[in-house]
Amino acid sequence: MLALAVVRFLASTGCRIDEAAAHPCVILGRDLAELAYSMGFFAAWGPLFLFPVSVGIAMLWGLTRLILFIARPRD
Repeated sequence: MLALAVVRFLASTGCRIDEAAAHPCVILGRDLAELAYSMGFFAAWGPLFLFPVSVGIAMLWGLTRLILFIARPRD
């Protein structure tokens, strides 16, 4: 989400952001081309890597909760 917010901010200032190359992006006298390129790449491709990991963690959490519920001593 943070990478997407940074990309949207940089794009609103007129920076060209794509996966092809780092284009000049000067803000307050500093060239942020590499930052814009890296954030654009992560904002575009990050969810493809993070979604399966998130689903796997959610499944492990659910399985752990189920095991703890079943193994809980009954009164």
